[in-house]
Amino acid sequence: MVIEPFAASCSNVGVYREGPGDSAAVNWAYSNGIVNGSITIPTEYSGQDSTTYIYPGTQIPQNETEYSCGARCMRMWALISESTLPDDQGQAMALIRCPITVSSVTNVTHDYRIISDGMAKLAASAIGLQRKSANPPQDNGTTTWRQYRFYPWGSAWEIHNLETDQVGANMAYFALASLAWMVITDPRLVLRVSCLS
Repeated sequence: MVIEPFAASCSNVGVYREGPGDSAAVNWAYSNGIVNGSITIPTEYSGQDSTTYIYPGTQIPQNETEYSCGARCMRMWALISESTLPDDQGQAMALIRCPITVSSVTNVTHDYRIISDGMAKLAASAIGLQRKSANPPQDNGTTTWRQYRFYPWGSAWEIHNLETDQVGANMAYFALASLAWMVITDPRLVLRVSCLS
């Protein structure tokens, strides 16, 4: 059996701070001439010399449609903060957007080894998930499912000075790690990661 997470066509959209923000959150505007918008990131999930991965969804990954890029694909984001380190002064802030896909399982001999589309989307989103939504359910039953994961300088998942395709590969590796428990329970399963550009 083989399953393969991969990233394709990652893009860097310019990002800048939009207004002063407050002690709870900072608004970031982004634009690359094609994609424009803004995103608010809670201050507890951001900081200098760091990376914040973002699950931008409005629903749980299994049900997400707005940021879905296919039955087994999610568009994930990574905010690279401004660097203050002496050996890294050239790093500009960036917002990287990557479609992360988890392939169907190939060479399946038993149906119970099939990974559903919903599970594939959950794995593709894993690097930005934190076990709870950023905003709890409101009185009217709605919630914002956007989630953030903060990685400080020196973390294996921090991405300063990486090219956009390398950022996508990081996201795909994390998706792979989220599925790796299957290798422990079934040594016949082979997991591979590729980054297509």
